[in-house]
Amino acid sequence: MEMSQNIEEKIAYGMEKLAGVNRVLLWEVAKQEKLSPIQIQFLTFINSHQEGFCTVSNLAKEFDLREATVSEAIKSLQNKGFISKERKKEDRRIFILRLTGSGKKLSNKVSVWSHSLKEHIGQFTSEKKEKILLYLMELLKSLQKAGIINVAKMCLTCANFKRDAHPGSTKPHHCKLMDSSMANSELTIDCKEQHCEE
Repeated sequence: MEMSQNIEEKIAYGMEKLAGVNRVLLWEVAKQEKLSPIQIQFLTFINSHQEGFCTVSNLAKEFDLREATVSEAIKSLQNKGFISKERKKEDRRIFILRLTGSGKKLSNKVSVWSHSLKEHIGQFTSEKKEKILLYLMELLKSLQKAGIINVAKMCLTCANFKRDAHPGSTKPHHCKLMDSSMANSELTIDCKEQHCEE
């Protein structure tokens, strides 16, 4: 048997398989609720983020979609009574998206779509999980720098992050914003306070 694939191809193929697993899990929940997978993702995003991040333009950046596509999905969720829109006080042109009571209830219900994947990830040692997390963050940073993805709000792309500021420590990294040392396991991949590197 010829071993023709190089390691990059194998990793890319593995990631493609994982993305497929994610899609299948998401579709199952979406079908049950008669929503699209992206609508499920919007509901869970809005439920887990501060309202300043919950705008059509920010969702478009987060999910690498056109604003028109996001607006259409949001309008459908609004018509179903899951989302309300309110003008931002500081800038009346911007609408803040909020979950209604039924939207919050639905979001909590559908967030289970990723539980089985998390259970399988949880079977690995802390050391393996930290290595995977660092690798994924470095890959996302590289993709963001190349302009392939729009947003990667994580420690490695933050101006407040100092990698290996405390060598030899169990918490080698430092966050200037929080003024605290950080272990690899504490690195954030979806930071609510992120300031991009210059």
